[in-house]
Amino acid sequence: MAALSMYMYFYVRKKNQIVNSEFLRLDAHSWFMSGTISLSLLVAFGIATFMDGGRYQYLTPYVDPLVLAVLSIFLIFVPMSTVANAMRDIFLIAPFGLDEKVRLFLDQLVVRYGFKTYASYVAKIGRAQFIEIHIVVPANYPISSVEELDGIRREIADAMGGDSPQRWITIAFTTNENWI
Repeated sequence: MAALSMYMYFYVRKKNQIVNSEFLRLDAHSWFMSGTISLSLLVAFGIATFMDGGRYQYLTPYVDPLVLAVLSIFLIFVPMSTVANAMRDIFLIAPFGLDEKVRLFLDQLVVRYGFKTYASYVAKIGRAQFIEIHIVVPANYPISSVEELDGIRREIADAMGGDSPQRWITIAFTTNENWI
């Protein structure tokens, strides 16, 4: 059973490199844990059988709990990473790299175009990224057309990775800082 579980772990993991699904990643982790548990049981029974009838026979009742304790210490980290990722999604905590990327680009954009300030909000839910940007422009900022603002929006979107069905970008311009 351990060999089949480990085969399935590597198979599902390889297929998930193409699909990049959180569900397949979780399934691969469960196959890994199942294979590790089966292998640990085999090792525990093997050790207990080897010790049976020898001078350490009195320790055989402790082999299974000892192997289980060691296994638990190592396997607890597998579901904990999944729980941590899920909690970040639930609480809309953006990956630090994405938030930093948005802020660094907008810091430069504000200086280059002479804007007053900005506010940005970034969240990642599953595979989808949600980026909301509010830019405060000076009251007399010269805007010749909506196309000019669309050009700035395009520049921001391209810097964030371009168009993607998994990326939702909202960009608003205002002169009122209370709206951000």
